[in-house]
Amino acid sequence: MGAALMFRLPQGVSKNSNIDIGLVISNNSKRYGGTEKAFAMNSVNEKLPTREEALLARACSQGLSAVIDTRSEAQDITLTDREGVAHKVSIPVSALRLFVELLTQLGEGNMVKLVPIHAELTTQEAADLLNISRPTLIKLLDEGALPYHRVGNRRKILFSELQAYKRQIEEERLAALDELGSLDQDLGMGYE
Repeated sequence: MGAALMFRLPQGVSKNSNIDIGLVISNNSKRYGGTEKAFAMNSVNEKLPTREEALLARACSQGLSAVIDTRSEAQDITLTDREGVAHKVSIPVSALRLFVELLTQLGEGNMVKLVPIHAELTTQEAADLLNISRPTLIKLLDEGALPYHRVGNRRKILFSELQAYKRQIEEERLAALDELGSLDQDLGMGYE
């Protein structure tokens, strides 16, 4: 059983009233394994989506998320090229979920960049993702807070290691906030 989707920009949003995307999605019971995982991240170095692109992405995200069969491992999608020829492809549901997240971010006006988990980042790229200066990142590397390796005379940080560091820092921040909240309650400074 399949679903047909058509996404069209609202009237007056686009100079070109023929902007639309059509997808036909159907269940597929084929098994897929070992797919590469990737993380979506905002990138301020790229061009942000236009208003038209953001509106279209938002509509596509909502429509696609409504028909993804989360119980299947893959779904068939039929894409129509410029000549009107239909091409049927099977896509893992995990990739469709990632695509929905990408569309959601674009719909919110964010630029999205996919980075494979095994990617090696330069110190500047890693600093940008942590929203810190490069010298501060170098200090973290020298203190051993973040693992890295050298390629020639350059330091490289694995994206997966950077994500683990970000999770660790976030957990430490949340624990500190919980401790402050408990202290406030003990001193009668909190909400009752």
